[in-house]
Amino acid sequence: MTTNRKKWRKVLYEVQNVPDNYVDESFLTEMRKNIYIRKYEYWDLVRQIEVITQQLCTVSCLIVSWWLLDEGLYTPYTMLKWLMPVSVIGFCVYLYLTTSQGERWKALFSNAKTAVVVLCLTDFLSPILKTLTHTISTDTIYAMSVLMILGHLLFHDYGSDAAPISRAVSLNMSLFSSVCLASRLDSSEHVFAIVILALFLFGFWPMLQRTLRRETPWFMDPFTVLLSIATFLLLLFIHLYISLLFLLLIVFVNFICPLLLMSLQIHKNNIYGPWDEAVIDPDSPRIFTEKKSFKKE
Repeated sequence: MTTNRKKWRKVLYEVQNVPDNYVDESFLTEMRKNIYIRKYEYWDLVRQIEVITQQLCTVSCLIVSWWLLDEGLYTPYTMLKWLMPVSVIGFCVYLYLTTSQGERWKALFSNAKTAVVVLCLTDFLSPILKTLTHTISTDTIYAMSVLMILGHLLFHDYGSDAAPISRAVSLNMSLFSSVCLASRLDSSEHVFAIVILALFLFGFWPMLQRTLRRETPWFMDPFTVLLSIATFLLLLFIHLYISLLFLLLIVFVNFICPLLLMSLQIHKNNIYGPWDEAVIDPDSPRIFTEKKSFKKE
């Protein structure tokens, strides 16, 4: 005499005379592979990587400016003479894109007070910063500066949620590196100029970059090309080989890395199945219906 065996169900509130970890042959049939895989387009990746190129150019601009001051090819007053108008123009563009017409004068006055405080405080601290690392060897200063710049590039906010970022850590590392480099310059005026430049490049400029990417995305492609060319020409002041190395780095980051990412996508093998942790989708129509029926009861 045969008895019909009750079909096993994947529930815990029912006694089925099997262990809690029991599964039947349907377990692996529910497995899915790469259901959330993203297919990349090459030129879209190139455009997204532009932010890395822009940050490499920003760091290179600081290094070239410091080298010009250290070699005596540039005076602090000449640097500030060019930096101040550029800062004012950039700040006006930032206000125009981020504030309404009625709030611009108020924001301008508030930020102008902050800028005056920063300038006065930096000018007051410049003699202290000049002698702050006097007892540390120059080789150690350069090594610390390189490490801090690499840390800044690592933690910088490139606009991606995939990697852990910290704007505060990135800014602090860049300013620490700038102070270390500035301490090896000739005078307090040199320190003041390079610190103000660092505040502009790593404090205000990233805010303007994010605003321009959001409000005027069409502008970023030609801007990145012009910025890369300008940085290449600036690096020629230091050495031809350094300029060529920078050019190779830009080509590798912008055009080779996207190809590597796309080639590695075919090896991606993410599996999903009933063993995954349950996730409730609040936008699901079924959840919405169940909530309504629960309220009625």
